[in-house]
Amino acid sequence: MRKAGLPEVLTVNGRAERVLQTAEVYQAMMNRLELYENPIQVAAAMSDRSRNPSWVD
Repeated sequence: MRKAGLPEVLTVNGRAERVLQTAEVYQAMMNRLELYENPIQVAAAMSDRSRNPSWVD
C-alpha cells in the first residue's frame, strides 16, 4: 500500500467491505475534491442570487 500509493480493498465473502489507504493519499484526494466542489458551489450560489437578489436597487 505504501510503496504503490494505491488503496487496499478488504473483502468478506468475496465482497468489498473496507478500503484502506494512507493518510497522505486520503488528504490528496480531499484536496482534489475541494478544488472540484468549490467552483460548483460558487456557480450555484451565483445562480441562486441572480434569481433571488437579496439587494434592492
